[in-house]
Amino acid sequence: MKIAVIWKFLPGAGFFWLLLPMIAAGQTVFNDGDPLVITLSNDKILVGFDRVTGGLVRLQNKASGDNYLKAGRDGNLFRIFPDPRRGPSLSAEVYKYRSGNGVWEPGSGRLKDYAYRPGAGGGELSLTYLSPDSALVVALRMTLQHRADYVDCSLEVRNTSAKAREMYASFPYLSGLQVGENSSDHLTIDMWDRGYPGVKAWEKALGGIYGREVSMQWQCVYRPDPDRQEAGEGLAFMVMDTALQNKILGTFPGGGMQAFYFDKNTLAPGQAHAWPPVRLQVFSGSWRKAAANYGAWFKAAMSPRSVPAWYRSVGMRGSGWFPPPGGTDPRYPTLTPTGMTSYRDLFMMYADRYDDVIEFAQWNDEIRQWPETYGPWMSSGLLGFRKDLGGEAAFREGVGKVHEAGRRVAMYVAGYGIRKTSPLFRGDSWQQWAIQHENGTYNYDYRDGENIYGVFVCPGYKPWQDHIISVCKRLARTGIDEIRLDELGFPFKPCYNVHHRHTSPYDANRWMKDYLQRVRMAMDSINPELVITTEYFVDYFSPYTNGALVMDYSGREIDAMKAAIPEYLPLSYHAGAAEAAITGAVPGKATAQRKDWAWAHVGSKPIHGYGTVPDVEMKWHNLFLTFAPALIYGKVHGEDPVAASDSLWSGHLWETEDYVLVTGGYDDARPVPGGSVEVTVPRFNGSGFAYELNLVSGSVSGIVSRERADGKKAVELSAPVSAVFFPRAACPALPVFKRMKAAKGKHTVTVELWSDWTGARVGSSDVRVSAPGFRVSGVAIKGKTLTFDLQPDGDRPAGNYYFRVEGKVLPLRQWFKWK
Repeated sequence: MKIAVIWKFLPGAGFFWLLLPMIAAGQTVFNDGDPLVITLSNDKILVGFDRVTGGLVRLQNKASGDNYLKAGRDGNLFRIFPDPRRGPSLSAEVYKYRSGNGVWEPGSGRLKDYAYRPGAGGGELSLTYLSPDSALVVALRMTLQHRADYVDCSLEVRNTSAKAREMYASFPYLSGLQVGENSSDHLTIDMWDRGYPGVKAWEKALGGIYGREVSMQWQCVYRPDPDRQEAGEGLAFMVMDTALQNKILGTFPGGGMQAFYFDKNTLAPGQAHAWPPVRLQVFSGSWRKAAANYGAWFKAAMSPRSVPAWYRSVGMRGSGWFPPPGGTDPRYPTLTPTGMTSYRDLFMMYADRYDDVIEFAQWNDEIRQWPETYGPWMSSGLLGFRKDLGGEAAFREGVGKVHEAGRRVAMYVAGYGIRKTSPLFRGDSWQQWAIQHENGTYNYDYRDGENIYGVFVCPGYKPWQDHIISVCKRLARTGIDEIRLDELGFPFKPCYNVHHRHTSPYDANRWMKDYLQRVRMAMDSINPELVITTEYFVDYFSPYTNGALVMDYSGREIDAMKAAIPEYLPLSYHAGAAEAAITGAVPGKATAQRKDWAWAHVGSKPIHGYGTVPDVEMKWHNLFLTFAPALIYGKVHGEDPVAASDSLWSGHLWETEDYVLVTGGYDDARPVPGGSVEVTVPRFNGSGFAYELNLVSGSVSGIVSRERADGKKAVELSAPVSAVFFPRAACPALPVFKRMKAAKGKHTVTVELWSDWTGARVGSSDVRVSAPGFRVSGVAIKGKTLTFDLQPDGDRPAGNYYFRVEGKVLPLRQWFKWK
């Protein structure tokens, strides 16, 4: 074997002990003195390669000492499928490969040579492989930084033969994985939509196509410790692919994980192809460390769009339908208001609700011309605003009145679906627009069971993109604040329509990226602060959109998207207020309980006896904005609070620079059995003060935080759903609403400023009080009590309004009813 080593250590096991001080200091160490294994390591991770085959044989978590490769050496770290005779099935199952040349992986070919190059921050190990017929050469590079718990890998194949070669590839392809002594307790994440942890890892092939069954380009396998959450460990991989290449990601029986690329690559003689780089990470503790690692890469590489300042003040976001011509629709009593006959009266939709933003559907004039289209399957505003509600001029006026009251307007636009009878088409011209399958049929997903309303239009077809852009521009110019592109999500929908001239029928993710980017650019030309949201979550949507609907229930665990990309806004849809508070989603309801379990095949089942207690209206809509900086934009802790005596209680811990917050309780807001429950809270740095906010009653009370021998804290909680506030020493004062008294045409408000942890005094000049639609006067602070008066600014319609207290205090927003 020819060895090309730029820099290496002297051989011999004895010399290895001389390296221990370097490893302990976190330095990257290369060792080829072992006659069987070449290793690259630091104090967090070790990777080792067979000296003959070049196969990955050691993947060690240095913290636990466990080598995660315990069985077999096939496919570690890549698989090449040369000259395939048939294509893959495009499922999570491992590609059933048939070829006269066999599968090429470490072990079937041979290691030609290797080299190590040290660097200022780490080192790089390069390995060169020859295929069995010596016609293909693989260059594998492993880069390890000092103190990193991951190694970055790159793979390139070069055709050195005299003829063209076709191939598929898996990179990585890992098998024989086992974390700990028993593989039966291994868990992974179902990466569908927001990603649901806690799925058995090896029982079946799990995952699928990125953009269809998988919403992020990473996966992990982990072994939790049921007694000590911080004592678990695991292995993750992520694909650092900004070009969104077509791939299948997942796990499979036998301890397998892979990213399989199903676009066939053809290499001319002398030509090379490189696949996107891969990161392998070992971690101790929660899988959330892997999620955070992916999130850090994604933020740097893909630049998720920032949430505009106004949306950070959204405390509740709901939905509603404009009524059908002639009044309400008895089929949808909770969605259609009574008495509204004009867009000018748009505030009527808000009057009895606490929503800062309401998303409206059934706004387009098709509803008037074709009443049968009124219902849950809508199209995309072909004919503009409804004339029976006053048209665009009335709508602009209504939006203005909503804004005067401090509320915002969102509008529904269907992103795929359209009726075949739409005036956008002439005759059968819809066939030029629709997604067409390989067998010549069309995508009829715009349906309800056997009742077909129309077709799904290909998002890669430029005329459809142009149409949606024109609809969104029409809406944006009226002054609205958000557009939700319904149906968008799981974009991988192959299209064989010849009218679209697709380079490949599989490039759906790239079409969708182009689609969203064009819509975003069009909106930015009118209003850069306009928010775009969709129906489902895919990570690469976030550079152009700000959030999507939370459809499913994640149970005791936080969802993977929340841990990876926290500012990709989760908008509660089916979730009740209790679930939204516990999981850190933007609330969509004031009532506590979920009424709809959207999808049976994903997410978690409800807790035992869910909904057997009466539903209640919570006060979370008054408290959410105070703690949104932690819940929505802060950091979720790697370990959750635990109620050892009550398996139905669940919660999470969130952190900001100013405070730590626990949200927890029962998802259906049932009373606490026995009146209280002891909850153990993970370690953190705080001031020693603790307060329980009862999210059902709205009360706030100081509680005792008992320090345990292990450094954790124990608190007794009494609320069905709590927010437990642990201020840090420099945390600003917490405003707590006490009362509102009406007298002589004004409302006098009293707010207490709690700041026992700092002792700092707050003066009148330190706070700002605002109340849209009302005049604020008499702002005064006496001791720790803030008072002010509210009077309506003109003829204010009856309904729900709010005031805000901000400044050198934590924010407070309190709703009140004006009669």
